[in-house]
Amino acid sequence: MDSARIHGGDTTWDLVFGLLKSKGVSLIWLPKYSPEFNPVELYWRYLKDKIRSLPSPNDFIQLQDHILDITASMSMDLVIGWYIEAMTKWQN
Repeated sequence: MDSARIHGGDTTWDLVFGLLKSKGVSLIWLPKYSPEFNPVELYWRYLKDKIRSLPSPNDFIQLQDHILDITASMSMDLVIGWYIEAMTKWQN
C-alpha cells in the first residue's frame, strides 16, 4: 500500500487498519514514488496504451465506454501477471 494522503485521512486509515488487523491481514508499505511495485499502476499503463490506440472519443460517455470495454476484455492471466511483475520487482 502506498501512503499517498489523497487515498484517505486519518479516520479512514484507522478504520481500514482496524478491519484488516481483525482479519489477520498485515500491510506492506511501498516506498515513496515506487509505482512499479503497485499492480494498479500497471493497469493504468495498460488502459492508457489501449485508449491511445483507439480513435479519439467524441465525448465523455464514449471514453467511459472505451474504458469499460477494455477492462471487461482483460483476462485474469493478465491481471495476475501484473501482481507477479510487481512482486518480482519488490523482491529484487
